[in-house]
Amino acid sequence: DFHFVAYEAIAQNHVNEVNRVAALKTLFDGGVTLYEEKHFAHALEEFRKVAIRDPEYPQLGYYLVQAEAASEQERAERLGAEKRQDMERSLQEGLSALDKEKFQEAQNHFEAVLRLDPSHPQARSYLAMVKAEMQKRHDPKAAQMHYEAGLIAYASGKLDEALREWHIATRMNPQH
Repeated sequence: DFHFVAYEAIAQNHVNEVNRVAALKTLFDGGVTLYEEKHFAHALEEFRKVAIRDPEYPQLGYYLVQAEAASEQERAERLGAEKRQDMERSLQEGLSALDKEKFQEAQNHFEAVLRLDPSHPQARSYLAMVKAEMQKRHDPKAAQMHYEAGLIAYASGKLDEALREWHIATRMNPQH
């Protein structure tokens, strides 16, 4: 009787793994379809979901990088080159201030980015983190977001960005 319980647990673990792999494949294939249909921003969202669940998923890095580049190109065309340069400069200055823990300065730079592009995902994320840090509260949701952003960066081969995101996540929530 006890032997059956052990086999049942093994079988259940196998079924769970098969279901997990199938769900990842469905998510990834959906992202590929969106990518091929040139819905790059939506494809990127799907690939990021895969990266959070399995950063080592086959071909994920390639599609993440391609979808991110195509999505960024679409945004750039929408925004114009000069505006984009201003945003990139403000974002980099904000990151630099953040690394030096100059939170008010970082907030100003991230808000400048958002004035130019209210939908800028990185600036929104960093601004939320800065505000949480300035209020001296640890925000587990924001820490989780940075952890996941680190996974996505890692899966894209952007190791410096992944380390920065993970550093922020642990600074926001030392138990992360």
